[in-house]
Amino acid sequence: MPVEGGEIAGDVCVYVVVLILIIIVLYVALYLILVRRKEVRMFCDYCGETRIAISDCCNAPIKVKGIRYICRACGKDAEPICAVCRHRMGVKEYGRIGHGK
Repeated sequence: MPVEGGEIAGDVCVYVVVLILIIIVLYVALYLILVRRKEVRMFCDYCGETRIAISDCCNAPIKVKGIRYICRACGKDAEPICAVCRHRMGVKEYGRIGHGK
């Protein structure tokens, strides 16, 4: 009995679709991991430049959740400071400016 080519082509098509879906899932997962690791940059009034913001409690990078700044080391609310000059950043008398309005 001869084997028909339609069955083999159908199996190959299923394997290709599954392989493409696996690649897409891995790409999205890697992208989300890299986005979460991205450092927060804010304008420093003292330096006059955009710098990396770190927490005032542990001097660790911070993450932004809504309007709150959270220390990545201890998980507590943190006030962002400049990584270069160690002055407070993004806070004025009338409220926060910059990232996390």
